[in-house]
Amino acid sequence: MHRVICLALLSLLLVPMRATADEEVTYRTSDNVEVHAYWQDSRAADKSAAPTILLFHMARASAQGEYQETSERLNEEGYNTLAVDLRSGSDRLGAPNKTQLALEGREYSYCEAYPDLVASLEWAQQHTQGPIMAVGSSFSAALVVKLAADFPDQLKGVVAFSPASGEPMEGCRPEEILDQLSIPVMALRPDREMAIESVQAQAKAFEAQSIPYLEIENGRHGSLMLRQSVTGAPMDHAWEPFLSFLGKAMLQTNN
Repeated sequence: MHRVICLALLSLLLVPMRATADEEVTYRTSDNVEVHAYWQDSRAADKSAAPTILLFHMARASAQGEYQETSERLNEEGYNTLAVDLRSGSDRLGAPNKTQLALEGREYSYCEAYPDLVASLEWAQQHTQGPIMAVGSSFSAALVVKLAADFPDQLKGVVAFSPASGEPMEGCRPEEILDQLSIPVMALRPDREMAIESVQAQAKAFEAQSIPYLEIENGRHGSLMLRQSVTGAPMDHAWEPFLSFLGKAMLQTNN
C-alpha cells in the first residue's frame, strides 16, 4: 500500500503543472533576468490538452499593450496564451513592460532578448501538457525563427509578423537560418511594407525555402495587423491564414 501511494505521488510530479487561468507569472532566464508574462486559459472544454501559443511583442512595446485583444480571440479559438514582456520593450502601446521596468535602466539589444524566449518555452513545457507554438512581432518575429531552428522538438510551429532584419538584428537575422528549419514557419507582412528593398529581399529568401510569406492588405506593422481597432477595418483576411496555419501546425508530427 505504501509503495502504491509513493508511485502515485511520483506520477503526479512527472505531469506538468497546469497554469491557473488569467494570471501573471514570472520566471528567470539563463542570464538571470526576471521575465514577467501573462497567462490566459483556453476557453476550450478540454483545457488540459489545449495547445499553448507564446506571444512575443515588438520593440518598445509590452505583452498586454500588443496582445490583450489577440489573446482573447485565441482563447476563444481554443488556445492557451502566454504573452511575454521582453527585456527589449517599453510602454509604447499603452501598457507597462514589467520585465523592462525591473531592469532599472539596463539596456539590451534585440538579439540579447533571445534568452527571454527560451525561458518562456521552458516555462510552458513545465506548466502545460499540450503542443506549443510561438508568435513573434517585428524584432521578436526574427527571434521566433531562431527559436524554431534551435528547438524543433519542443515547438509545433512559429508565426513571424513583420520579421525585422538589417543592422539592428546583426547576429540573429532570420534569413541566415532559414535552411535550418524543420518545423512549419509562416511570415506575414502588411502590403505597405512590401515596397521596402530589404523586405523584398527577405521575402525572396523565405520563398526560396518554400516558407509562406503573406502580404496582408490594409495591415499594420507586426501583430497589430490582427487588430481591427488599429487598422480600422475587419482583418479576417489576416486572421484566416493565421488560424489555419496554427491548426495545421498543431497536427504536425515532429521529426
